[in-house]
Amino acid sequence: MIQEAHARGMEFHAWLNPYRATFDEKLEILSKDHDYNLHPDWMLKYGKKYYYNPGLPEVQQHLTNIMGEVVANYDVDAVHFDDYFYPYKITDETFKDTETYTKYAQPQQSLEDWRRSNIDSLVHKVHNTIKSKNPGFSSVLAHSEFGKQEYRPLRFGYPSRADHL
Repeated sequence: MIQEAHARGMEFHAWLNPYRATFDEKLEILSKDHDYNLHPDWMLKYGKKYYYNPGLPEVQQHLTNIMGEVVANYDVDAVHFDDYFYPYKITDETFKDTETYTKYAQPQQSLEDWRRSNIDSLVHKVHNTIKSKNPGFSSVLAHSEFGKQEYRPLRFGYPSRADHL
């Protein structure tokens, strides 16, 4: 697909959703090699989906490695992250990352600030990895909310959805 897009004068963009591990609760359809099965300790169930725990350093490194692999091995023209924030609040549900927060938060750091810091940390790591693999690469973060596309350059400190949980 990438070669065909380029042959027709089009760019090819990689579009990824970094934190969502599953779309639903149909876990039996997942490959035995899916991270849900290989690293169940990385997963948090929230609503009817499983998410990677953004506060775990090993999750951040894994997601960063994936992005490095994409940029190093595929001739993509841009990278988009969709939903690169904590999930929206679900009534009567708790995003159960307090154990991770207790382990990794800085002294006096609020849960919301710690969550924002996790997003900033992933963005920073991915940015540095992309630039190390391809210095001229133009990285892009995309956030899709209710069908509206908002494109923003990859940068730190962009508001995350951490305060919505």
